[in-house]
Amino acid sequence: MAHLLLTGGTGLLGNYLVRDMLKAGAELALLVRSSRKEPAAARVESLMRHWENEDGRVYPRPHVLAGDLTQDALGLDASDRRWVARNCDAVMHNAASLTFRAAGPDDEPWQSNLYGTRRVLDLCREAGIRQFHHVSTAYVCEIGRAHV
Repeated sequence: MAHLLLTGGTGLLGNYLVRDMLKAGAELALLVRSSRKEPAAARVESLMRHWENEDGRVYPRPHVLAGDLTQDALGLDASDRRWVARNCDAVMHNAASLTFRAAGPDDEPWQSNLYGTRRVLDLCREAGIRQFHHVSTAYVCEIGRAHV
């Protein structure tokens, strides 16, 4: 079974998507940014332990890709991008910045919501992934309109 690559899996909506998709039997790969306190894999493990404690069951672990929407190629090296091309047939882009104020195109939410979405689409093209699902925010519309 091919993996679904999910961005934003550790966010407010994303963590529920992770749980619900795993319950439904989906094979998941998660693009996750490391935080100041935890590397990407540890963030996902914390999320999985939370749901296991909450639901009283064991969940299969998603494949973790440490990356960042604000970096070229999503911060993925060539090996990770090849893994995506071989193992993923769909992407659900759920990551977004919910920042209300934007100083300009070099800051949030531009970097995540507009340029990050472009980078995810670039990865889809590079990997030959034709199924792209986007969970949008109002900020994408406003940024896109201002950028045109």
